[in-house]
Amino acid sequence: MGAMKRIVCIWLIIQILLIFGCSTDSADTLSREKLFHIDIGKMEDQLDMLQLRGSSTRHKTRIMMRNGLFYIANGNSSKIMEFTSYGDILSLYYNPDENPEPFLLKDSQTEGEISNRRAFQYPFKEVGEIAVTSDKILLVEDRTSEVQEEYDEEIEAMLNRVVLRFDRDGNFIDYLGQEGIGGTPFPYIQSIQVTTSDEVVVISRSILHWIAFWFSSNGSLLYKATISRDSLPVPGGSGLLPSFGSMYPDVDEHLLYLKIDYFGDVESAQKGNKQNAYFQYSRIWWYDLEKEKFTGWVDIPIKSSEFQLSEFAEKKEIRGIYEFLGTSRNNIFFLMAHYGEELFELVLLQRDGSVISRNLLEIPEQSVAYRVFHLTPAGVLSALLVHEYSADIVWWRTDTYMEGRDENRNIQDYGGD
Repeated sequence: MGAMKRIVCIWLIIQILLIFGCSTDSADTLSREKLFHIDIGKMEDQLDMLQLRGSSTRHKTRIMMRNGLFYIANGNSSKIMEFTSYGDILSLYYNPDENPEPFLLKDSQTEGEISNRRAFQYPFKEVGEIAVTSDKILLVEDRTSEVQEEYDEEIEAMLNRVVLRFDRDGNFIDYLGQEGIGGTPFPYIQSIQVTTSDEVVVISRSILHWIAFWFSSNGSLLYKATISRDSLPVPGGSGLLPSFGSMYPDVDEHLLYLKIDYFGDVESAQKGNKQNAYFQYSRIWWYDLEKEKFTGWVDIPIKSSEFQLSEFAEKKEIRGIYEFLGTSRNNIFFLMAHYGEELFELVLLQRDGSVISRNLLEIPEQSVAYRVFHLTPAGVLSALLVHEYSADIVWWRTDTYMEGRDENRNIQDYGGD
C-alpha cells in the first residue's frame, strides 16, 4: 500500500501543476447549451443535495438522457424524476416516506384519474445508478434490506445491491441479481449500461476486483467477467505498475473496455531512478467476453506540459491523466482532462488510435459544487451541474463529430438509441 500512496501523491502533484501550467491555444471551445434548470429542494421537481447542517450528500445523484428525455436519480430523496428537454416533469418514482405528496403530478394510486404525468410510489432504500431501455423499461439500483445482505469472501465485498425494473406504466416488474431475475445481490454497483440491442450491463466492484454482469434484454445472464487488480495486463518487460482506471461496455459488441494507467516502478525510484516513479501513460484494453481474454489495446495520447519552479530551474515534463467517460457507436472513446481554470479538454479517440477531435469544455468549477456526466451511444455528452440553489442540465452536441461515421444515427433520437 505504501507504493500506491506514493503514486497517488505524485498524481495529485501532476494535476495541480497541469491546472496552472496549461495554455488554451491547441483546441477550440465547444459550445455548452443550457437546456433547463431545477431548484434545490424536496418537491417533486426539485433536487435534494444537502444533508443535515448543510453537509454534502453521501448518496448518489445521477443523470441520463434517452430520446430527448432526461432522467435524474436523487439518492437523498429516494426518487427518480423524468423531464422533457424543456424542463417539464413527466413522471416521478418516489418513496412516500422520504418525500412530500406530489403537487404537480397525479398519483398513480388515485382511482379514476387519468394523466400523462404520473407519480409512482415505491419503497426505495438507496437509489443509485439508473438506465432506460428502448421500450422505456426503467432500471434503478437500490439497496437490499439487511436480511438479504451477505458477504462474499472471495471478492471480499458485501453483496447488498439489486437492479429494479419498472415498465413504461410505472409498474414494478422484478429485480436483477448476479444470476439474472431474482438473483444474488451485487456488490457495489459502479454503473448500469444499456446496449443498442437492449442488453443490460451491470459493472460492480470491490477493493481488488471489477466484475461485469452482461444480461439479455429479458434478464438472462449471458456473461460474467471478474478482473482482479493483480491480473491487469502489463506491457511485456516494462516493469510498470498498472492502476485500474475505469470500465465500460461496448454498445454494439460483447466487449469490455478497461482504461489502465501505468506508473513507473516506485522501488527503483527509491534507489535513485526517480523519474520512473511518475505516471508514464494510459492504455485502453478490450476484453472479449466470448473468448474470455484481452484481444487488443490502444494507447491514449499523452497529455504533457512543461513547467519550471523558477526562472533558474530546469524545465521538466509532466504528464496528465485523462478520465475515460465511455464509448459511443463505432468504437469511439471519450476522454476528458483538466486543462486550466474552468476548462476541460475533451478528446475523441477511435479504437485504431486516430484522434477525431480535441475540444475545450467550459465548466464553471468555482460555482459548481457537484457534477456528473452522461454519454449516449450516439455521442451526445450531457451533464448535471449543481450550484448552491439550483442545478443546470446542459449538453454539448459532441454527436456532430459522429456524422458520416454512424449510418444508424437518427438525429430525432438526440443520442437516445
